[in-house]
Amino acid sequence: MKHLKTKPNQSGTAVNPIQLFDFKQATQIKVNQMKKIITPPELAPPRGFNHGILCSGGKTLFLAGQDAGDSEGKIVCHGDIVGQYEQVVKNLEAVCREAGGTLQNIVKMNIYVSDVALYKAHLKELAIVHRQYFGKYYPVTALFEITGFYQEHNLVEIEGIAYLEDES
Repeated sequence: MKHLKTKPNQSGTAVNPIQLFDFKQATQIKVNQMKKIITPPELAPPRGFNHGILCSGGKTLFLAGQDAGDSEGKIVCHGDIVGQYEQVVKNLEAVCREAGGTLQNIVKMNIYVSDVALYKAHLKELAIVHRQYFGKYYPVTALFEITGFYQEHNLVEIEGIAYLEDES
């Protein structure tokens, strides 16, 4: 296993770079002048990922894969792909809103499902949920069937890219 290189601080003590980051305080941390980590308070604190990264100078928001997790990260609506899809969209909406945008700012989505046949069987209900949140707007979208998700009982996950116009 590779270990992270440590750097001495001003007093000469070695400091591990991981220890410098307090995940509990990571509501909106500026990584540098061009990027800001987006962590909406209504989502579970991220571990090993970020819910979003807002980039300046064109304002591109990269949306991490959102599953059907509630504010504590627990999967909701077990066995119900439509209910889970709605929770996923709400999670995407929270990230967009925290960055100053809306779902209509999403320009690219990748939808991952555990069962394409199940997704197709509920396409009409999924379309109704989509229209409730996106209106008639449809981002560039791809659908993938995958063999499993990080969290048990999850049926759908969506990641995406949003573009927010400069405020000037």
